[in-house]
Amino acid sequence: MSSSIIIILPPRTLVQFCCVYKVQDDSLQEASTADRQSAKDISDALDCLPLALDQAGAYIEESGCNLSDYLNRYQAGRLKLLHKRGSFDFDHPASVTDTFSYSLDKIEKISPTAVELLRFCTFLHPDAIPEELIINGATELSPTLQPVASDPFLLDETLVILRKFSLVHRNSNTNTLSIHRMVQAVLQDTMNEKTRRLWAERTVRAVNLALPDISEFSMWQRCRQYMPHVQKSVSLIEEWKIVSPEAARLLEQTGIYLPIQAQFTQALAHFERASDMHRLLAETEPTITIASYIYLFKHNYYQGKYVQAEQPIRKALRLVEQSPGSEALTKAFCFESMAYLSYQQGKYSHAEDYFLEALIIYEQCIGPQHPMVVCTYCGLGNVNHALAKYDRAERFFQDALDIWQQMPKPQHPFMCASLNGMAHLFIERAKYGKAELYLQQERAHLEQTLQPLHPALAHNLNDYALLYIAQGKYNQVEPFYCQSSIVRPKQQKF
Repeated sequence: MSSSIIIILPPRTLVQFCCVYKVQDDSLQEASTADRQSAKDISDALDCLPLALDQAGAYIEESGCNLSDYLNRYQAGRLKLLHKRGSFDFDHPASVTDTFSYSLDKIEKISPTAVELLRFCTFLHPDAIPEELIINGATELSPTLQPVASDPFLLDETLVILRKFSLVHRNSNTNTLSIHRMVQAVLQDTMNEKTRRLWAERTVRAVNLALPDISEFSMWQRCRQYMPHVQKSVSLIEEWKIVSPEAARLLEQTGIYLPIQAQFTQALAHFERASDMHRLLAETEPTITIASYIYLFKHNYYQGKYVQAEQPIRKALRLVEQSPGSEALTKAFCFESMAYLSYQQGKYSHAEDYFLEALIIYEQCIGPQHPMVVCTYCGLGNVNHALAKYDRAERFFQDALDIWQQMPKPQHPFMCASLNGMAHLFIERAKYGKAELYLQQERAHLEQTLQPLHPALAHNLNDYALLYIAQGKYNQVEPFYCQSSIVRPKQQKF
């Protein structure tokens, strides 16, 4: 006997996937693997929304098409299918589009602000939208939404309306919102092209305004929370060919974030797109080109591509020196970048000169208690170690270590370079016990501040292997090399 209802069980179970369409009660067990997979794909596409699943079932039953054909039709013509409704379904006669449109019409009469907030959420990632992002980015949104930035009570009142219609979910524990993917799909489909572009551009500006500087380690946790919405904004930049300083910054910030996750190849693509955008904007914003060159330098340098890294940093330094309004810190960073590049190429005297130039500016502009000062001291320590000036190298490493240990937490993972420098120095001096102690401290700090499969952890394991080789403990070397080969993350698609 044929069933006229869709069985809805807990989300994303195999049984639910197989019940996307109206089936005979005894046919579940007979469903082919292909049908089960197609049903799962449909359920994913409809985000398990019961009304949408029911509508899909009605269409499939009445048209006689198979699951795979329905999925293809949905992907090719989502708007058209969501407007349809089965002829014989009397429990829910309205289509998905009609149902949502009716709700939106009612909401707009009650609160235009609520509809505008829903439109903004439509262009973000649907899950875990930080309320802070809405508040901090509101000034870049519509005039109707801007008061939300300074009035938390208005945000509460707006969300009361949206929650009443079950269009958003609010998690009070995390202060985040979520919106159903089908609500996003229908709302976007009901906008004309001009309106969609307007909201895409607003979203990019708002997310950029709310996103803190990823280079500041204290902001990493917050940036991680924002990243799905940054990714969505990057997709909007690509889809709508948005060219603006805000779009360029989002691409750059994403490029900075990806190497933290050891996704170097993806980072380069973002830097290159940002660089292209900067060239288009350079006539009005010359400092943007400097930033682009600096980020391209970083990307190539961290992959050991020193020849490719040299050209952009030299161009950046030349532009800084030609631009009277450039910040002194930008110039210092260029000097430090040239120092690291010279060090890696064995040009130690040039490297030391560049480091000292950078150090003078840093101490004048930001004072000694700053991560950049710590890194510069570590750089000077490495240069003097390479020149076999061990006492001078130790003084620089100790200066860096003293500053680092006095700084408040959280601390940037690579500030522990002073520990690594000390370890290598004591390996050179055959003081193996002290060297191992420093490596242990370095590893503990890296494990607390980096993802489990970051390359910096592999370098630490390699240093352990070098320590045991220096001691002639060859039977202890292999496990560290084996572990370091495991700590190499697979490139992930962004």
